[in-house]
Amino acid sequence: MISRVIVEEIEAPHLEFEIIPFPIEDTNADLPKLIPTSTVITLGYCDDWTTQKISILVSCGYSNICVVQNDINSDRISGSMIRDKIRSDDSGWLKMVPSSVSSYLQETGLLDAIKNV
Repeated sequence: MISRVIVEEIEAPHLEFEIIPFPIEDTNADLPKLIPTSTVITLGYCDDWTTQKISILVSCGYSNICVVQNDINSDRISGSMIRDKIRSDDSGWLKMVPSSVSSYLQETGLLDAIKNV
């Protein structure tokens, strides 16, 4: 799903990318030893913690592509809000996610799985 958003919504099909978890919360971790600084990070400005993560990564030498920019600490859309709307057959959830996410949920059967939880 994340891959589809990067390719379709950010319109970056030419980029080669991987989704790699790493210990950003571990202040003792030497991130450049885990992932080369030539790696471009994709994070969006959503809250104070994400802004802090971007700052840490940039200070380590990484570049960041902002995938979404929200007003910091404003009312945010959460996964719970989206799932609640899906379960109650409220089509408003479609406006809360990128179109590639809604098509992914429908194509993979995850939409029905969410409704039946």
